[in-house]
Amino acid sequence: MNQDWAFLQAAMEDLEEYLSSPVLHWPLNQRKAKRNGLNLPRLTLGNLCLAKARLLVLPEFKDLPDFLHACEWLDQIRDQWRANWSRKAEREFNERLRLWRAFVTDELVVEHSTSDYRNQVRLRTMLELLIDELLNENLAQRNLMQSLDQLVMDFTLPGPFIWDVKFQQAFPENRFWFLYRT
Repeated sequence: MNQDWAFLQAAMEDLEEYLSSPVLHWPLNQRKAKRNGLNLPRLTLGNLCLAKARLLVLPEFKDLPDFLHACEWLDQIRDQWRANWSRKAEREFNERLRLWRAFVTDELVVEHSTSDYRNQVRLRTMLELLIDELLNENLAQRNLMQSLDQLVMDFTLPGPFIWDVKFQQAFPENRFWFLYRT
């Protein structure tokens, strides 16, 4: 079973309760996933957006009725719970920006490691996806992200897409340029 699909299915079961709770990193029911040998991340809007983006480009999911229904349902829930959705997105954005800042300033500029960057750039990817989920843009956050992006540009080199090529279509270089650095 595809881990992103298992995550999306498990997230759908808990999404409304998650949106009404103060918890930012919601533990999902792992029983079904563990039967399939998967370990799911906690439910956050960033993880949800990332999983959906990856699934949208996989041929086996592109026309899968269950997946298409899940995407429609997610859009309905986002619209129905828009204020809560945006608050969660903002809290997660702040947290992930703090973590990305720590990585860039404490590790990337000090000890550039391609494998560390490959793992940590997931944070920057989720930040980019979460921008679409915010109702209001914070200028201070935007400025901080731009300064961190400049450091990434200064301490990395252009390169091929760093994740599995099957996901490349979901993350075009013009928007997700940081996934094309080494």
